[in-house]
Amino acid sequence: MAILFVGYFEKRYTSKLFTCSTLFVGILFLLTIILPYAIVYITNNMWKKESYYFEQPDVRFRNELLIEVLTEDSVKGAESFMFSTVRSINQLSMNELGVPLIKQSVVDKNEDGLMDKLDLHIEIKSLPGRGLPITRSVREVNVIGSVDYSLQSMLQLEMISLFQVKVATPNGASAIKSNGELKLIQASPTNIDSQKRTVYNVNPFDDYSKYPISELLEFHEFRKERTYYSEQTCLVQPYGAVDKLTIDISLKIPTTQRIRYVPGILETLKHAWIQYLALFIPAIWAYRQLVGFLFKYKIMQANIVSDLSQKRII
Repeated sequence: MAILFVGYFEKRYTSKLFTCSTLFVGILFLLTIILPYAIVYITNNMWKKESYYFEQPDVRFRNELLIEVLTEDSVKGAESFMFSTVRSINQLSMNELGVPLIKQSVVDKNEDGLMDKLDLHIEIKSLPGRGLPITRSVREVNVIGSVDYSLQSMLQLEMISLFQVKVATPNGASAIKSNGELKLIQASPTNIDSQKRTVYNVNPFDDYSKYPISELLEFHEFRKERTYYSEQTCLVQPYGAVDKLTIDISLKIPTTQRIRYVPGILETLKHAWIQYLALFIPAIWAYRQLVGFLFKYKIMQANIVSDLSQKRII
């Protein structure tokens, strides 16, 4: 014999509106709804306030460099020399460094149109008024550059930002090799907007005539979004060629830059709903088991309405 269809008979427990059984079941049902929400809310992170994603930024070197060399010897003491590829900065410099040789190369390993690494090569061959070889008198080297930095995925951002490579050379230096990453620093998560964020799309070097370089760097650090040169390795060679100082900087662009943002309403509700549902499903199961047990064993009074028998009171 073939079983074609299976049907089930229902047994329903009913009661008048204003009875103890109705009141108890109503309160228990409300607790089943409220308790999961209370647990998720108390344990925090129900309403998502911050999220993140990964993106490779589009970085373009602006060919703007500021090179500062601090020297010290027994004759002239400590002095600071400076050179910049920005003409307006050079015109304001009181102690200009000789024109160095600067080379740059851009590396795009996967040929996706985004720069993966920037290599800078700087050669300084003279210091004005210095009798000692250049490599013996150098005590600190400070290189500051500017880049165009943009994001295109979820957060649309365009800004002009700085990076700084600062190396102390107490024993002098003939060659400096620094390797690091250009990382994005966010003071707080950024709101996702339909319009591109361009509040920092101004060149910090434009204010050099108003503020010294130390204050420009301080203003840059107080930005909500800025770039930072995270040095990984740095090699200082104090002995070698005595007639020139060579500086090699390798600036890597992370392919998976972590971007922090404030999630929208739909993403926040989705995150909260998943947490609530994870507790509500076992709570509603426990509710049904408890109520079924109370009426099945006649602990609570109710009327039985069945498909097999007439209404009767238990």
